[in-house]
Amino acid sequence: STPTSNTSMTSSSSTALAATVTATSSTLFVSDRSSFTEKDLSGSTLILPTISIGNVGQLVVDLLVSTYSLERVGYLDHGSALSVIGNDAYTAKGTGVLSINLEVYQSADRTLTCVQLRAPLRKNSNEVFAHDLLVWAKQIQFSRILVIGGSDAAMRSDSYLQGPQLVCLPSSVLMCPENDRVQLQRFVHARVLIPKMTDEFPSLLAPERSFMYWIWKLNHLAAKEAQLPVLLLSKFCAEGNNVVDALHTASALVSYGCLPMTETMSGDQQASPKESAAYCVERPVDAASIAEDPVVPAAAVSPGTPETSTVDQSLTVRWRIPSSWEELMEENAFLPPPAGIF
Repeated sequence: STPTSNTSMTSSSSTALAATVTATSSTLFVSDRSSFTEKDLSGSTLILPTISIGNVGQLVVDLLVSTYSLERVGYLDHGSALSVIGNDAYTAKGTGVLSINLEVYQSADRTLTCVQLRAPLRKNSNEVFAHDLLVWAKQIQFSRILVIGGSDAAMRSDSYLQGPQLVCLPSSVLMCPENDRVQLQRFVHARVLIPKMTDEFPSLLAPERSFMYWIWKLNHLAAKEAQLPVLLLSKFCAEGNNVVDALHTASALVSYGCLPMTETMSGDQQASPKESAAYCVERPVDAASIAEDPVVPAAAVSPGTPETSTVDQSLTVRWRIPSSWEELMEENAFLPPPAGIF
């Protein structure tokens, strides 16, 4: 099929482009099986990673695909993503299962859809790619969209050096009291960023004109009835081995109620020594410790007491480590994250 143009859009056309989010046609998704169509994606939660500091978004998707046993159902055909190919991302080394730049995975119950973006975008194509994804998401009718990335820890001000190292920015649709798809009171582990000005994007979250920036901007500029329930979530980190950052972020999504907790993910389960090597147990930070932290803004703290908080404070998550991470562990570069640190 013909790739979508990656020509940069001018800023003067942003408002007009945002209005086209109501489009009803799409050629972006390509199914790799005859029994699966775009309609099967409808109503699920969409996870989108961004190319950002530490590739945290990509690592989180790796964890989700491995732990939830997501199956590849197709690809996204877009000219903005550079071509790349590899093998055995989630299978044993030497199996020879190929992977490409933009793949779509879904859970067996069709409630969770993940896009794995393995390649950077072409120069000046962030806006086009973000626009086309919003058009596609509107046509599919995902229940909500979670955009995951990493933020530069070196850009933090003094007030951000302590407390939660996760920051999130909800779309105005999620801020509406009548919307209960993602309840902000659950986000006791993250700072909820509220722009001082209506059209101001917090530069702390991601650089201006980045993919994450355009996802928020174009959705924000769309008419209220055309806006999508989008949540941007990012982890402060530095370049290096960012496995720990991914584990923290993925566990936060479970504790927030954005992702389901399955029986196999229970950290209390007993496993053989051989099986244990393929898992890592992560326990989210206790909500009470954050509620007592004076550095955390009020908007980031659950309005309820620790006893009535919507977050399961005793939650322990058991993540299955993707086979492609084995080299990281063999190099002793991977250290299990200390419990209770975000």
